[in-house]
Amino acid sequence: SKEELLAEFEFLLSQAEKGIARIVRLEDLSRRHETERRMIDLPPLVGDASRLVRLNRQWSEVPIKIETAPPLPKVYVDRAEMTQVLLDLFRNSLEAMAEVPESERRIDVTIKTENAEFVRMTITDFGCGIPEAIQEKMFHAFNSTKAEGLGLGLSLCHTVVAERHRGALIYEPAHPRGTTFHILLPTSRSVSWSKYRN
Repeated sequence: SKEELLAEFEFLLSQAEKGIARIVRLEDLSRRHETERRMIDLPPLVGDASRLVRLNRQWSEVPIKIETAPPLPKVYVDRAEMTQVLLDLFRNSLEAMAEVPESERRIDVTIKTENAEFVRMTITDFGCGIPEAIQEKMFHAFNSTKAEGLGLGLSLCHTVVAERHRGALIYEPAHPRGTTFHILLPTSRSVSWSKYRN
């Protein structure tokens, strides 16, 4: 019917707009030579991102629980870029819980000191998880974890965290179901997770 065709066209248009926006963001990241990194407190940034993502009425009732283990050092990050990473990860988690009973939907965030040089933030949801077949390539551009996705979200997150902030973005499956991402962020400009691990 005409209504069905219109609905399908609107869906395709919305996906195209999302794809264009992500490609523009990826191009912008590749052109920028310096991030605007500063020493900031991480918990308030996480709190702001959680409130922003739940402005969408579809997700406004899903709790995002944030736990910290003080004392926490400040992290050396670009506030805008890290907010975007958190928004992308939160959206992924919320979308992954679309088929989960409302009473079981939640996102748990923990923030703690990893060592003298890094802070670890862990984000866990209780959604459908990520298929094993694509876990190894999930951070590659155009390798989507969603049927309608373009595969740029996690790639951008990895670029921001690992390359631009010299931290780490690590995935592991949650139990009994769901997804966990660990974000390691530096506490000074001079440290790098890749050098620390080596």
